[in-house]
Amino acid sequence: MIARIDAYPLRYAEPHYRGMERCVTLVRIETSDGTVGWGESISQFPEAAVATKVLIDEGFAPRISGRDPLDVELLWKEMCTYAYWFGVEGIAAFAISAIDMALWDLKGKILGQPVYRLLGGAQRRRIRVYANGWYTNPGRPELNAEEAKTVVAMGYTALKFDPFGQHNYYTISLAEAQLAEDRVAAVREAVGPEVDI
Repeated sequence: MIARIDAYPLRYAEPHYRGMERCVTLVRIETSDGTVGWGESISQFPEAAVATKVLIDEGFAPRISGRDPLDVELLWKEMCTYAYWFGVEGIAAFAISAIDMALWDLKGKILGQPVYRLLGGAQRRRIRVYANGWYTNPGRPELNAEEAKTVVAMGYTALKFDPFGQHNYYTISLAEAQLAEDRVAAVREAVGPEVDI
């Protein structure tokens, strides 16, 4: 049975993106036999991480404590029904997803199986991954090109990249648009045509 649910809001700086702060809420669920599952939700705002903790502590924890952690789908539906009154987006979605992740982690540990097996098994033996967070933003085009070469040398063949480096995503000046284009062109030239950007 679920014996304890703790939420920990944490803040950290994203060094490559103008030092922008990110926030994560870690959720720890412990069963009566001491098995522990972990989940997380991520936000850009510290207030969202704190609000997620409050909703977990005061809203969801009392509703799922004492319940069977193997009933992941039932608990998820009940949390969504409860969250209807808050709108099942934003803070409620952060809280539900972190708890859901922790419950799946618990279920895998209790049953002695990796979660991917519980979710239907492997669909492929290998999966291609992309590099993210490798670039300085905003960065000079030549800096981004050097960073991209370093990441490709690590074995990555695909790079996720935000070349815009602005806070306002609804408007962009011609100078910003040109700088973004220059960044992408420099990265493309640095890594060649075989790497996906």
